[in-house]
Amino acid sequence: MPDVSAICGGAGGVGRATSIALAKDTIIVIGDLLQENIDSTSEVLTSLNIEHHTMLMDVRDRKSCDEFAAYAASFGSIRNAINIAGVGPSTTYTEAPYSTCRETYDTNSVGALNTLEAFFPYLSEGSVMIQTASQASYHTNPDENMMDVFKSCYEDGFLDRMCSLTVYLIDEPEDEAEANGQAYCISKRFVRELVWANTWRFAKKGARILSISPGMHWTCHVWDLSEESRQGNLNLTPLGTYGRTVDLGQIFAFFCSDTARYVTSSDILVDGGGLTSFFGWRVD
Repeated sequence: MPDVSAICGGAGGVGRATSIALAKDTIIVIGDLLQENIDSTSEVLTSLNIEHHTMLMDVRDRKSCDEFAAYAASFGSIRNAINIAGVGPSTTYTEAPYSTCRETYDTNSVGALNTLEAFFPYLSEGSVMIQTASQASYHTNPDENMMDVFKSCYEDGFLDRMCSLTVYLIDEPEDEAEANGQAYCISKRFVRELVWANTWRFAKKGARILSISPGMHWTCHVWDLSEESRQGNLNLTPLGTYGRTVDLGQIFAFFCSDTARYVTSSDILVDGGGLTSFFGWRVD
């Protein structure tokens, strides 16, 4: 059977770049929430003569994830299962200026859990799952209470418990945007912890699981920021530029490859050195 790369949230810039990078060796199957993004990405892949298939799906909905996993597996063996779907503090599926804490946790945390569990039955020797975390995940150090919430992810009411981690921050309406920034950090930290917790489970199948934590890349997460905010981000990045989605796609592809066969449980930080602006000592 041919090998398949299934990419959840795969119709955005990073998903498109990852699809192109993986197309040489695998059939590409893209799932995304937005039909217009699917159509745009499909047009590009078709122009490059890349075999691909698409499906509308929502990572927040476990049934949708199960249906997408089964659809992807109908084309061959799942070699790579990648989840790129996510929202940031300034991105949302609605017309609101920023996503709510609940939307953030539902998409980033529940979505990671749903995609992991949906694809796990289809993984086998040599398969790889990559979840997308964020540099922001390093700005949260889970205490005992937060870890207890994380560990309860397989129990009913998980989303409500995640929301409770930040609801206390919202006293006034204007506090919600700031609270959601913290929710984003927590939601992405959960992704890393989920990957870590599933490492042995995946290894029993001969499969790998890891996360990739992008920093500031030129995607929809930064397009709508003010010029002042965008420049501020660059000032905190030693390499002084935003990352390119085409390069990030190559990084996803590398860690799917046999060259990275000994890499599992790891989080791969791809942030142009930006985290050094917040932690550690510095030699000028």
